[in-house]
Amino acid sequence: MKNMFKIFLCISALTFFGAGCGNGSSSVASMAGLSSCSNAYYPLNKGAKISYLSRIGEKTSNIDVEVTDIGSDYAMLTYHLGPTLTMDQKVTCTKDGLVIKAYFNPSMKDQSKVKTISSSGQFLPKDIHVGSEWSDAYQAEMTNDSFEAQKLGMSKTYMDTTSKNTVIGEESVIVPAGTFTALKVKSVNTVAVKLKANSPGMPGEITTYNYFVKGKGLVKTITTQGGITIGMEATSISTP
Repeated sequence: MKNMFKIFLCISALTFFGAGCGNGSSSVASMAGLSSCSNAYYPLNKGAKISYLSRIGEKTSNIDVEVTDIGSDYAMLTYHLGPTLTMDQKVTCTKDGLVIKAYFNPSMKDQSKVKTISSSGQFLPKDIHVGSEWSDAYQAEMTNDSFEAQKLGMSKTYMDTTSKNTVIGEESVIVPAGTFTALKVKSVNTVAVKLKANSPGMPGEITTYNYFVKGKGLVKTITTQGGITIGMEATSISTP
C-alpha cells in the first residue's frame, strides 16, 4: 500500500490523477493531427515522447512517456517507469476535451493490481485558460497478493479519488528540457482508502501544481506532502 500510494502521488501528476490505465489517459507529446485528440496544451502525435526526472524526497528515477498509437477519437500511451515496470494508457478524445476512463494499473513486482469500478469527469478540457475549472473522479479496487498485505487483511482494498483542477495563472518555468511559459494548474486531490467498496473511508487531501506548455504538454509537477517533495520535470521533449 505504501508503494502504491507513492506511485499515485507521482503518476497523478501525469494522469491528473489517477488517470487510467488500460482504458485511461495521460499524455505528453507535441503536435496533434486534425482529430478530436487535438489539444493545444496536451498535444498528441504518434511517436512523440517526453522523458521526466521523478523525485520522491531524496530518491530520483526516470519516467518516459511515449505516444504509441493514435486514432480519430483516441490515443494510446506507454509509460516506462523502470527496467521492468511499464503502463499503457488510453486517452479518449471528445469534442469537449480528453477523458480518462480507468485508473492506472502498472504491472508491479509485488503483484498489485488495480481495477476501475467507476469514473467520471474530464482529464483536460479542449480549451483551457486562466480561470478554467474542471474535475474528475474514480473508484478503484486494489488487489495485493503479497504476504504482507494478506497478513494485514489488506489483500483487497478500495480507493476513491476526486481531483478538482483550476488554472490559477501563467508562469515562467525552468526545467532541464528548457525554459517555457506555462499555465499553472492547481489540482486538489482527495483520496480515501477503505476495506469495502461501500464503506466510509478516511479521506486525505493532496495538492499538486502542474505546469502545461502550449505545443509541448505537461513539463513539471510538484507536490509537498508531509514534509516530502514529490514531483517531475521534463528532461527532454521529442517529436517525430
